[in-house]
Amino acid sequence: MNMYREAKRPAWVEINLSNLDYNIRNIRKVINPASEIIGIIKADGYGHGAYETAGVLRSNGVKAFGVATLHEAVALRDRGVSERIVMLGLTPDIYAGVLVEYDLTPVTCSYRNALAISDEAKKYGKTVDGFIAVDTGMGRIGFPAGEAGAISEVREISTLTNFRIKGLFSHFATSDEADKSFAMEQGEKFSSFHGRLKAAGVDIGYRTFANSAASSPPAPPRISIMTLLSSSGSRGRSRILSSSSHSAIFRLLSSNCICAISFSSASSPPSSSICRASFDSFCAFLNSLYFSTTGVNVLCSRISER
Repeated sequence: MNMYREAKRPAWVEINLSNLDYNIRNIRKVINPASEIIGIIKADGYGHGAYETAGVLRSNGVKAFGVATLHEAVALRDRGVSERIVMLGLTPDIYAGVLVEYDLTPVTCSYRNALAISDEAKKYGKTVDGFIAVDTGMGRIGFPAGEAGAISEVREISTLTNFRIKGLFSHFATSDEADKSFAMEQGEKFSSFHGRLKAAGVDIGYRTFANSAASSPPAPPRISIMTLLSSSGSRGRSRILSSSSHSAIFRLLSSNCICAISFSSASSPPSSSICRASFDSFCAFLNSLYFSTTGVNVLCSRISER
């Protein structure tokens, strides 16, 4: 009854951080031990609490986080999060000072934008690490992989005094589909672009590319979420792949091609106590969070340990 009064709504979501801890520990068992992990906690950790989620990931060796907006990044810094924070989208030139002030890691796909960041960093006496985005087929951000002038522009970026290229960034568009032909085409474009950069003398440290479906074990079509369920019963913890909610997305950073994994901290629906509203309401809530970069406050969420 107290929860009903606090939320002022007859529904809420309970997040069990012990499940999150279980998930990340098991994910670490199936990835390259040499890989780094960036925990993607945009949209308030997909409604699970960005700060709280970061704490669990940190305790499991995660040393970097990814967000969608400057507002999200600054909020984490203001709460004492000191790890690397990667901006997953492009940051307009006018906000370059915010990147520098809060020691954020941008993604860029133009010399002009990188120059604005470098110039601002110079004022602070700093050097900013950033990722170069290449569009291999997602059509969202990045240098077009086949554009003739892209390599020379990236090479020009590499000469900036206060902007240092951290790595190369792209994203699969259809790797969760049964037909992997387009995903394979993207992979070839990514490798080709990287090879051309190396041939041009551009030092690329990290390569981050794959999403959940590209880095998870084989799964049925359209399942792009790795979830390690912790409910009791026959499904239990043995079920690895599910189409349930997003909790966090991981980008695995290594010297080889890199992966991203997302997973859910939820128990299996609809009988789980994770949501005391109907399962349909729960799904609608998660969907509204997934398609929002601001963490729309549809329901009252409670972070709890169990």
